[in-house]
Amino acid sequence: MPDVTNELMYEILKEVRNNQNDMKAQLHGIREEISALRTHMAGFQTDISNLYAGQVAIGKDISRMQTRLNLTEEKQ
Repeated sequence: MPDVTNELMYEILKEVRNNQNDMKAQLHGIREEISALRTHMAGFQTDISNLYAGQVAIGKDISRMQTRLNLTEEKQ
């Protein structure tokens, strides 16, 4: 086993710091990707809500047309 010197410890600590900086950079990239995914998910949720609202509006229009054309059964 080589003698542990200050220079060896310094080199090891520099390598640890470099690895830590690399991990920080990767973590930053992952956070950006997660943020982008959240934005896309919010957009999808808005689109789905708009589709449901459109479907409800179409259903109301059809119901109104059926009533106007006397195509509905009378309620008791």
